[in-house]
Amino acid sequence: MPPPDCLTAFGDRVPAPVLSQYLTVLMHYPDFEPTPSGSDTRRALVDAVIRYGDGIEVHAVALFLRIDEHPQSAVRDAMFFLLTRDLNGAHEIKAAGSLVHCLLDSTATRSATVDNLRTWALTDSFSEIIESVWPRLDPEERARLDVDRGE
Repeated sequence: MPPPDCLTAFGDRVPAPVLSQYLTVLMHYPDFEPTPSGSDTRRALVDAVIRYGDGIEVHAVALFLRIDEHPQSAVRDAMFFLLTRDLNGAHEIKAAGSLVHCLLDSTATRSATVDNLRTWALTDSFSEIIESVWPRLDPEERARLDVDRGE
C-alpha cells in the first residue's frame, strides 16, 4: 500500500483529483501485497486527508469509516491515530475538525466520536476542535466530555 508520504512529491497542496484517486485506491484496491490491516488502511486515509484534504475528501474518509463493518471501532482507531499523530498547523486542525463534524452526523459513529472527544478533552488535546463541535452536542454528550467549562 502506498503510504501518504508518496503525496509529498506534490508539495504542500496535492491536486484534488490526485488526492481523490489516492483515497479511492486505498479504499477499494484489494490486492496490495502484503495486505494491509484495516487499521493501517484507516490510518493512511486519515493521515492523507488531514495533511492534504478539504471538504469532499474529508467526507469520503468519514463515509468510509461510517460504513466499516465495525464503525465504532473504526472511529476509535482513526481518532486515536490523530491523538498520537498530533496536528500541525491550521490546515490540519481544520481538516481534523471537519472529519469530527462528519463523524457526528451519523448515528453509526456519533457515540464513538463523543467517547474519543472525551479522551481528547481529558488529555487536553485539540481544544479548538472540541470547541467547534460543542454546540452540536446534546447535554448528555457534553457531560460525557467531563470538561470544566465554567457552566
